[in-house]
Amino acid sequence: MTAGEHYREAERLLGEAAEAHAANPLGPGSKYLVAAAQVHATLATTAAAAAPAATVPAPTRFELGGSRAPE
Repeated sequence: MTAGEHYREAERLLGEAAEAHAANPLGPGSKYLVAAAQVHATLATTAAAAAPAATVPAPTRFELGGSRAPE
């Protein structure tokens, strides 16, 4: 799974946990779902941190302004 997929799964599980808690506040279902959501949130963070950074070429001094290109 990608970082975004883990994040969406964490959100989905938290929604299910809220519904489970509303249906049965003393039931164990919501605690399990919150724990599973936490695992996916952690994996999302790890996957995002491990992803290679986007490379953007540095602007030249002529693109920054204040200088004229050589003639």
